[in-house]
Amino acid sequence: AAASKFRNAVGKVVDLNKGQAAAASKADVLSKIVTINVSGKLFQTYVSTLRTHKGTLLADYVEPGGELLVKGHLFLDRNPYSFFAVLSFYRTDRLIKPAFVEDDLWSEDLEFYKIKNPLEFQMTEEEMK
Repeated sequence: AAASKFRNAVGKVVDLNKGQAAAASKADVLSKIVTINVSGKLFQTYVSTLRTHKGTLLADYVEPGGELLVKGHLFLDRNPYSFFAVLSFYRTDRLIKPAFVEDDLWSEDLEFYKIKNPLEFQMTEEEMK
């Protein structure tokens, strides 16, 4: 069986079989820290944090081959106050609109980040049953 080698935290070279190497590689990706520059304000977080809400813009950016995952950094010309709330949503699963961001700007930003605005959510007839 082919084995790969990697250097552990104390510098010791460790042999891994393919399954262990793949698991170690996935853990490395999830623990990778990425930087997002939002109109000059820098935010850093883990790839695993951004993957908590599949189908959203930031989750898409950290999928295999995604720009943020590949490059490790990204620039967005957006409102940093809205972004702070959006990133908090990924971390806490609570979406809270900043008080000083206008409703229409907040709605535009949520649409940009592909996050459903709970204030605009309407249940379908099937969900109401």
